[in-house]
Amino acid sequence: PHVLLATFFLMPLGSTFVLGGLSAPTIPFLVVVPMLATQLVGRRAAISWSLAVGVAIGGLILADRLDVEIPSVMRAANRPIVLGIVQYLVVVAVVGVALRNASVNQRLRADLAVEQARFAELAGTDSLTGVANRRRLDEHLDLAAERARRGGNNVGVAVFHLDGFKEINDELGHAAGDAVLCACAERLASITRRTDLVARLGGDEFAVVLEGVPSRDELESVARMLANRIRQPIDHRGDLLACGASVGTALFPADTGDLVELL
Repeated sequence: PHVLLATFFLMPLGSTFVLGGLSAPTIPFLVVVPMLATQLVGRRAAISWSLAVGVAIGGLILADRLDVEIPSVMRAANRPIVLGIVQYLVVVAVVGVALRNASVNQRLRADLAVEQARFAELAGTDSLTGVANRRRLDEHLDLAAERARRGGNNVGVAVFHLDGFKEINDELGHAAGDAVLCACAERLASITRRTDLVARLGGDEFAVVLEGVPSRDELESVARMLANRIRQPIDHRGDLLACGASVGTALFPADTGDLVELL
């Protein structure tokens, strides 16, 4: 950007010494430099460019007041043509910078939207396991309950407690405990539907929300399948770690219409 600004500054300034000084048709190029600088390099740098333009124009005005003769090699008949070309180039430069800024702003808005979506996702994600956290679970339950009310469907919730997790964590260390939690979360997420939600409630408890469950028997059958998957041994650095899984189920709205009680 500074090279472009220097070109816009030096070329018209130099041309004034052969095109009649202050009456040179290239003067509009100097006037547009501060505006371009503001758009291209920011307000702080634009101040410096504004000072440079001010000094240059001030020098030309002083030379004119002192009757310093600056010759013009341009014929008078060609002056309107040159002035028109200069004005056209100024407009092209301004429009080009405006389009560039519009493109940059559009890209920045798209990047901002992506970042906002990413932060929103992170705000609802358990940092260790990558599944939903309690905050996202509560939001999802609210929406699922509303859909169930409108469609006359059921929402099933299964809560899993990892039996023996504390012993693994205490005896083998937090790394082993974290490996168990991550493996359980991955297993639950891998065998549930995309419309279901797997969440970590905290500690060694997980919840799975299943929409459109046809009956309590179906909910309990799915819960047993998930619990059996959790109970399978986990390979951690050559050691097989095994946790039990206690599971409780509840059906909305059959068991309760209160989402807090549902969990």
